[in-house]
Amino acid sequence: MFKKSNTSGKVVELKEIYEEDFGTTVSKYKSNEVRSIKRDIFGEYLSEIQEKKGKNISGEITSTGIKSLDDKIGGGLQEGVYVIGANPGVGKTSLILSILNNLALNKKYSLFFNLDMSDIQTTLRLISNFSYKCEEVNSYKINDLSNVKNIFNGGIMNGDIVKLYETYNKKINDYIHVLSVNYDDINSSSTVTYIESVKVSIKNFIKYYKCKPVVVIDYFQLLKKSDDFEYDEVDAQRNMKIYDRRLEIDQLISELKGLSKIYHLPIIVISANNRASYSNERDVYDISFSKESGDIEYRTDALIRLTAGGDKTNFGGPDLKCVNLHICKSRYGPEHVSMALDFIPEYAYFQDSNERDD
Repeated sequence: MFKKSNTSGKVVELKEIYEEDFGTTVSKYKSNEVRSIKRDIFGEYLSEIQEKKGKNISGEITSTGIKSLDDKIGGGLQEGVYVIGANPGVGKTSLILSILNNLALNKKYSLFFNLDMSDIQTTLRLISNFSYKCEEVNSYKINDLSNVKNIFNGGIMNGDIVKLYETYNKKINDYIHVLSVNYDDINSSSTVTYIESVKVSIKNFIKYYKCKPVVVIDYFQLLKKSDDFEYDEVDAQRNMKIYDRRLEIDQLISELKGLSKIYHLPIIVISANNRASYSNERDVYDISFSKESGDIEYRTDALIRLTAGGDKTNFGGPDLKCVNLHICKSRYGPEHVSMALDFIPEYAYFQDSNERDD
């Protein structure tokens, strides 16, 4: 139906550009040839999505495995930076780990920069989540997997645990790649807490696996620039001669946005909330909920905030069975919308409320 247009256009001489006054000067061009600025952009878009059904013009749209969330963010995850914030204990990391398991079950790769919890804490949550949804194995709560008595019986490893291990490795483990923090101060430059390490890891992953992962950083405020990083001296803020963490945050979010565009992949950033957001009196759609927000709320493609369900103001716990997810900003779907998700914290498990058994 749509014939792809010739986007190259005719070659325009620099002389013509200058004489026709396109609002620029000849000195800004480094080449002797400049392509025409006239394009059928909408036609190109329609042609692209016609050729690549189920994909956007930049890359594939990946389902989170939670339908109500997909419906609110344009069908799933796509190129862009997503920021997810919540008060402590509400379940922001559990939500992400639940999504990563869903991706793995559909043979989608993820790259998880684990800057907060230990590797074993993260892995036990992933395995517990998997055991809850997988009918082939017994369900194990996170605490159960942490209890040695549940793993060994009379000095012999529990057969159900062995089966869980083998099934998880077969179905999930190859697809979720957890990169942990190196706390060795002597060799701190090699830790993934630095944005430079994130860049190298993404580049190497794509080169090795020949595919684009969903990238997750948990959590954003632990990410840093390298020790030798200095702000541009022409920056007016630098003249204040004080270090402002917000300037670094702005630079970091800008670089993550650049990585997303270069590799055409989604980057999910888990963020700590600022103290003002702890109160339920604050507008749930306030885009400045992120700690040290700087320009986060303006440069990201989606801002998602989690709050405890049932008008609770606590910080989670075993009684938390519902979490409200608020879309504060979205370039791919509606804004200022909310949905309720079921949360089972002992399994780090999230699902659509309409999927519950009762």
